[in-house]
Amino acid sequence: MTWSHYPEGNRYVTSYGIFYPLMSTKLEGRPASFRVDSTVFAESPSLNFLARGTDPRTPGSIEQQTRNLSLASPVMGPASPPLTPQDRLPDNDNDSTSSRRMAFVEDDGQDEIQELHLYLPIPLNSDVSNPNSRISQEDTETLLLFRNLFAFLLGQSLIATPRSPSLFAIFMDVATLLSRFEFTNFDGSNFGETATTSFGNYCDELHLADVRKSREKTIEAIVLGERLRFFPLYLEGFVHGVGKLDELKQLRSPKFGLISAATQKRLERGFIDLDTRLRVLYGKLNDFDFPSAFAGAANSTTSAESKVIRFKAWKAAFMDMRRHTIQYYRQRYGSWPPKARSKKNQFEENGLNRRVLMELYSDFANLYDMLVDRSSLTTRTVDMGADEVAEADDLNTMTNRALRQVLSEYDRSTPPVQPPIPFDIPQFPSLQPLQRKPMDAKKEAKKNAKKLKDADINAVLMGSYTRESLKPTPFIESFMQFERRCGHGKTINDLIDLRCGQWIFLYCVIQSLPLLVVDVQDVKYTDGVEYFCCIAPRGGAPWIQNDGKVARSWFGVAGGAGVVSLPSDVVINGVEGIYRRSHCWQVAEQWAEKDAILAPPTVEDPYDNESSLSSPYQAQQSSAGSSAEHQQQQPTPLLAPGGNGLTPPPVIPRTNSPALRSRAEHRHSIYPGLEALPLPAGVAPIDPPARPISRFNPNMSFDDILKQVPNQKGKK
Repeated sequence: MTWSHYPEGNRYVTSYGIFYPLMSTKLEGRPASFRVDSTVFAESPSLNFLARGTDPRTPGSIEQQTRNLSLASPVMGPASPPLTPQDRLPDNDNDSTSSRRMAFVEDDGQDEIQELHLYLPIPLNSDVSNPNSRISQEDTETLLLFRNLFAFLLGQSLIATPRSPSLFAIFMDVATLLSRFEFTNFDGSNFGETATTSFGNYCDELHLADVRKSREKTIEAIVLGERLRFFPLYLEGFVHGVGKLDELKQLRSPKFGLISAATQKRLERGFIDLDTRLRVLYGKLNDFDFPSAFAGAANSTTSAESKVIRFKAWKAAFMDMRRHTIQYYRQRYGSWPPKARSKKNQFEENGLNRRVLMELYSDFANLYDMLVDRSSLTTRTVDMGADEVAEADDLNTMTNRALRQVLSEYDRSTPPVQPPIPFDIPQFPSLQPLQRKPMDAKKEAKKNAKKLKDADINAVLMGSYTRESLKPTPFIESFMQFERRCGHGKTINDLIDLRCGQWIFLYCVIQSLPLLVVDVQDVKYTDGVEYFCCIAPRGGAPWIQNDGKVARSWFGVAGGAGVVSLPSDVVINGVEGIYRRSHCWQVAEQWAEKDAILAPPTVEDPYDNESSLSSPYQAQQSSAGSSAEHQQQQPTPLLAPGGNGLTPPPVIPRTNSPALRSRAEHRHSIYPGLEALPLPAGVAPIDPPARPISRFNPNMSFDDILKQVPNQKGKK
């Protein structure tokens, strides 16, 4: 793609041919200004009407055209002059870039090409019928504007003018013409497939969505995304705009006023949401302070757990891990929180920016992969903690339950409530690496209380790691050295207590970060950014009015048979949706599928206890985003594709085996709330009932309101 300014004169050389400014006159013998394929303006009712006198998408016009259709003679538009041999197009139209054509196949298999002449009503002040007349500058600008429209639809080079000297100005002019000629797709969410695809290619080739280093480009991305109804560019600009909203306002660009009022309000709300998340995170990670971790069951001296579990040893190990982490990151960045432009970093702003938190999250994610027990799926849910401790349980089971209880109390300590990590228990050190033969319980308990040599401690600790997940990063190496210093002269029981305290600290850190380090889905340009890209626009595309049925998805409710239809962005960008895209949940799905822990999602059929939904429901997608409604509804019936009534979902028999029930319980650990379900082909959810229109009249009295109430005297 080329980018050029136009030269002087009444011919403007482009990358694909010569443009003649003769588009608004219907003169004999004049060649076409453009030769374009039929799909270029197929999604514009106005241009179709100008070319044919009818809109081919309306049922009446289609019937009228097909009524007189003949394979022997092509249909001509009412405004089209008769074809001459010189006007006919070549057989190979791959090189053609011009006026509207339709092809009909004859009985002999030959393609008959029909040419339509489209004359655009361009307002010009000059007399373009006279080839010797000089076109004014204003008319030249107008002609180039229309030329750029067709170049845009064809994906060709664009021409700048003194009035439109930049890409932003040209695309704004093109958006005006697209709106004027009513380009649209079926649901009105964009300007049609041709315009949307073409603009998407411009965005990719010209890097319009890469707004990381420019406040001006960020504003332009939001404005162009709205004006050209292109949600990917709008999303990119919005997400980056929220992260640096203060800087955008300080720029005081007049383009900021071109952003719609709805989007400006969303930017403000998103910035407030981001500020709230940052305040909560700063309270935790500025000093790695998590007082709620040991404020509940771990602080009790009378509970059943405190008689068996050494919570004080857990807390001591927790504090040791905290001191080690602060010391490591102080050496890494020069101070904690980091200061901008110090000798050890080149950050532009002080504090915990996105780059710092991304590195912190990566370090602790690597440590999590190394220590986690991949065979122990959590028994916790969002609103419930671990099961109560039973006296008959062995020490390992009691340790797991006590640990999960502490983690549950932490997850619910600060809003929003954090969903529990699917695999939330570490691998514990044991004598297995030192003993080849199994031991009885008494002998093992005696050995567990015996102090170990440093070589044995190293062997025991290495046996408690997942070897294939060991990464030679500076943080992992420092942790391994720290753990061996802490384990010097300790017993197996002491090492288990150390691991529990270290794990609680790791859990607190890694659970604090997803709301800020998990970027909005489908955002491309985030590398090297210090501000946060975690706030998505709620409510779908702002250019769609009353967007009540766009991008609604079906979700299965964990732990029940319910299926609900909700706006997909409310679930995807909610707390659970964000955590589901974080590291611990992504690897949990991989581990669970690898070990065959998960079963396919099942929904109990209310009509048959021995059947389940074979094909779950799929999301309704749209190029414009999703709806602003976020009210949970009752399961919505499905409309049969070929029928007039409602039919229950298709079901297939299944065995109600304990194995499947246990796997379904495991699914609730990884999918704690709502799980997106695919929709069978040909089945669509019924639109929710429209919200009643409220009419408010401030001048209406109470008596006037009563007059509108129907007379109920005859009804009882």
